[in-house]
Amino acid sequence: RQAVGTLRGEGRVQTRQGARTTVLTRPRLQPFSELLSFSAWARTIDAVPSARVVELARGAATDTAADALHLAREASAWSLLRVRLLDGEPTLVERATYPETIGALLVDADLERGSVYAALAEHGVVVASGHHRISAVGADRQTALLLNVKTGTPLLRQERTVYAGDGTPIEHSDDLWRGDAIVLDAANSAQGSLL
Repeated sequence: RQAVGTLRGEGRVQTRQGARTTVLTRPRLQPFSELLSFSAWARTIDAVPSARVVELARGAATDTAADALHLAREASAWSLLRVRLLDGEPTLVERATYPETIGALLVDADLERGSVYAALAEHGVVVASGHHRISAVGADRQTALLLNVKTGTPLLRQERTVYAGDGTPIEHSDDLWRGDAIVLDAANSAQGSLL
């Protein structure tokens, strides 16, 4: 009883009179102090990363992706739709777009077990930095099916543009995370006046 009380106090279990003690799942912390691939991040939290590729296709970039990647309107690009899993559980739907030359490097890559960034590094393309925008959205029908959640379930949206060392944008992604699967963590400091 004392151990259960301690676990309840830490938020690890839930107890209710007349019901069994339930172990609560805790969202995993993803720090923003460094840019990590999903696979590399998963390994830092002792989880097994994997993916299910829904589609990798060549076609016209959306206006949003074209702007982020500095491409001409309707320029040819590669689009990747994957479901990312942690320990076999659907956690994230990734919709990424790559310029023609970058995306072509991914055609023969193992995108179900491997990292896009690792595959690009094998071809000499090294990710150097990223810009992220975080917001909240409700799951649309396709995303809900891919994540095994109800339509409208709250999700964290991470719009990301990733750059090579020379500042060239090489990936634009619109990722939707299950809100119960992750906590985003950022550290910052005050610079200049706080007034």
